[in-house]
Amino acid sequence: MPDSVTRFLNIDLELVATFDLAPLLEYFNQTLFKLRDSVDQGRRTVWMELYTDPKDMDDAILRYAMLVESLPKEIRRLWDKCEDRCLNVGIQSGRAPHASDFRFVLSAAGSVATGGQLAGAPPHRQHAN
Repeated sequence: MPDSVTRFLNIDLELVATFDLAPLLEYFNQTLFKLRDSVDQGRRTVWMELYTDPKDMDDAILRYAMLVESLPKEIRRLWDKCEDRCLNVGIQSGRAPHASDFRFVLSAAGSVATGGQLAGAPPHRQHAN
């Protein structure tokens, strides 16, 4: 698809923590790959993406929800302890169309809000880069 067309790319998972995320990242290693891993003032921020491209936003959101729901208890405690957990939607901006909307099914978001508890995370804060 040419870069001149606006389109959905993927959804990234962002985690922020002040503790060792290694066991959680190891668990995610089969399904997600790290895009970036940085530490700033004692806070570790990791951005990950699904290995296989999702068909659409619903597919990505549901896959993240299922992944979080599958976490073993000890790993889930690390997830719950993260300072921030959010999904970032990636859109390739093109020259056309001039306006675009990307829709997802509320049941997909509901799965994340209840099972994955992404929506139950503390409010997303702007991080200084």
